[in-house]
Amino acid sequence: AIIAQSIGGGGGIGGDLSAATLDASYINSDQAGVSGDGGVVDVTVGGAIQTQGDNAYGVIAQSIGGRGGLWGNDGVLHAGSVGGADGNSSTVNVTANANITSAGENSIGIFAQSMAPDTSETVTVTVNKTVTGGSGAGSGVFVSQGANNVVNVNSGGAILAGGSADDGDQGYAVEYNATYDREYGAWLTVNNQGTISGDTYLVAADQSQTIANSAAQARTAATSAAMLATNERIAGRVVNFKEGHWTLGDTSVGHVLNAGTITTARGTPGRSVPLLGSFRQKANGILEIAADFDGGTADRLEFLGDVTLAGKLRIAASGISPGTSHSVLSFGGNVTGGFDVVDSAAVDYQLDMIGNEAVVSINGTRFGSAYASLNSNQQSVGDHLDRIYDSGAVGYAEVLADLDGLSALDNGEATYAAALGSFTPGSALAAAAT
Repeated sequence: AIIAQSIGGGGGIGGDLSAATLDASYINSDQAGVSGDGGVVDVTVGGAIQTQGDNAYGVIAQSIGGRGGLWGNDGVLHAGSVGGADGNSSTVNVTANANITSAGENSIGIFAQSMAPDTSETVTVTVNKTVTGGSGAGSGVFVSQGANNVVNVNSGGAILAGGSADDGDQGYAVEYNATYDREYGAWLTVNNQGTISGDTYLVAADQSQTIANSAAQARTAATSAAMLATNERIAGRVVNFKEGHWTLGDTSVGHVLNAGTITTARGTPGRSVPLLGSFRQKANGILEIAADFDGGTADRLEFLGDVTLAGKLRIAASGISPGTSHSVLSFGGNVTGGFDVVDSAAVDYQLDMIGNEAVVSINGTRFGSAYASLNSNQQSVGDHLDRIYDSGAVGYAEVLADLDGLSALDNGEATYAAALGSFTPGSALAAAAT
């Protein structure tokens, strides 16, 4: 692990640093006669970092004014300034040119902080490789305080939340927390041109709450979710560029601008995924929702803020059969614009806006005519599959979904044709289809 600090006014490291609870709130002791400025902190990681234990950190980078640093007391790790008479902090820059993995419970890959009683400066985290955080209250990247901060996930870079959303112990991919208002610079922009897997939690926090408790409330309390969606606590935005791919976890807090791909697809469909903040999708953006039209379940993305729609809605189907529709989006704020559902070469999907919900169903299939290049045997198998679908797809829902997935690929024609070719008219599949 790496700890890099520049502290004005005195401080450093003390006590038990292995505490499970992190408190990065500002402590205003206002001790007369104690002052000092934190300097610039630059950290570039060129070799892999891996921690295994709980409550561990891959990188800690702090610029602190007015005394402070890291100190553990009564099961809480305090990080930041204790507030001298005056002081400023400087910029903090962390660049991950190698993998950073902190896989234990409540562990954080990168913790970067600029905090002072007077002026705090910008924190910038640049991710060029893979940064993985821990489960529970863990995070891949945690930015604390600062002003107009930025996390850049470049092409080839990734931030991954630890744990498992299915098991209820997934941490956050990116967290931001400040104990002052947005008008003083409390903001984090996440620019994603790589991969993010897991939730974001970007807030200007209530100073009466520890960060861990505040983050937990966002996932468990409906009243907290409604409050976060309507007031000024949201203090950040994810800009998902054309090249960016973001797999959502359980609940994300932050405004979103999507020009790439945002998906709920992981594990078995059937999750409700709230997004607390405004959402805007551009013309080249894709929103992907997982659905099983055979098992009767689908993910449902719940927008709690205002939404501006363009681009496409894509379905990641794990089962294809007729007669089923799913509500895949719900809208709690104002909705402007619109988008179309993406048909694959083999499946025709239908999108209907009903009240404050988006409902998706299947109009029909065309497995035998998905591509003009299919040979006669492939067309014959595909035609059999179309009849199987029309008759209820009993026993074949997953097979049809797999072929739908192949036909949805940008360069899926050859792979799709080969898959049909593997089921010759004399095979078990074709025999069962006749």
